[in-house]
Amino acid sequence: EGPGFSAPAPSIPTTVIGQPSAQQTVTVTNTGNANLAFGAGAVTLTGTSASEYSIVTDNCSSQTLAANGTCTVIITFSPSASGSRPASLSFASNVVGSPSTVALNGSATPPGPTVTSISPNVGPTTGGQRVTITGYGFVAGSTVKIGGTTCGSVVVVNSTTITCTTGSRSAGVVNVVVSISRYVSITGTNLYTYVCPPSVSSVSPKFGDIAGGTSVTINGSGFVSGSTVTIGGVACTSVVFVSAYKLTCTTGARASGLVNAVVTLPNSVFGTGRGLYTYVGPPTVTGIKSTYGSTLGGTYVHIYGTGFVTGITISIGGVACTKPVIQSNGNEVDCYTGARAAGVVDVVVTTPFGTATLSGGYRYR
Repeated sequence: EGPGFSAPAPSIPTTVIGQPSAQQTVTVTNTGNANLAFGAGAVTLTGTSASEYSIVTDNCSSQTLAANGTCTVIITFSPSASGSRPASLSFASNVVGSPSTVALNGSATPPGPTVTSISPNVGPTTGGQRVTITGYGFVAGSTVKIGGTTCGSVVVVNSTTITCTTGSRSAGVVNVVVSISRYVSITGTNLYTYVCPPSVSSVSPKFGDIAGGTSVTINGSGFVSGSTVTIGGVACTSVVFVSAYKLTCTTGARASGLVNAVVTLPNSVFGTGRGLYTYVGPPTVTGIKSTYGSTLGGTYVHIYGTGFVTGITISIGGVACTKPVIQSNGNEVDCYTGARAAGVVDVVVTTPFGTATLSGGYRYR
């Protein structure tokens, strides 16, 4: 008459989404009067939700069962969505009609409201960091507190995701609490860390070439080894951690202008020093007031242009214009002419970053 196959379907309890069920044992019995043979890899999972089931132990593949002999397969169920999650356990053998199947009729239910994570999970005590909170059971109108401080501009993206902006608070490891109603709050314990951001107080020197390559010292507090620096949004290379109060680095190339210096710690918390450094290109000279003066010198002149910085020298007709004073905008400089023979002469401005000439810009008379 041949071999026979019998295996009752397991009774799988309703399981929470994302959680594994208890292990379930499927027992196969040879109900025939001849050997029941299973080849290697005879037991497989098939069906719509097969990926949500796992074979933990397979004691049937590569086995031969005598009449009334048994073997077992142990499975677990880890659902990814709610409702019925059907699949089958398939047994290939020498029985007529092989493969034989055992129905797996697990069902899933959503978890209770939970807060599982927050990203990023480290931020500055000054707040202002946009964070994404994940979990389950979030609803429209949910509110958030991180370390007891309200997280502003809450957006409930869906039932598993909320975004908001952290408030300010003292440093420490804190809880994330999502209130989904007046009476129900859910807590993610110790999920977020407030840290003090570094302070950036000055950059020395205060200006450098637009070509980069200027060695600078960043002064402030709260620096640590592994800190990175940008100046004007451009990475400052070869950063050296000198102390909690000092870093050194080499500027990158950038267009001219007054820019910020930013120090970022390894945990991505950063501090900004605003308007601390000026990228400077070669000077330009666009005009002069007064345009003439005595051959005896001593005439006060006001020169217009760009890129006027410390270290500037000025010559008018090849004679030094003394006591130069740069105006705060860096686009004007004053000085006093030296003595020279009469004639129309050039005005030449030289800085550490280049030279500019206003041809025939001044007359000695």
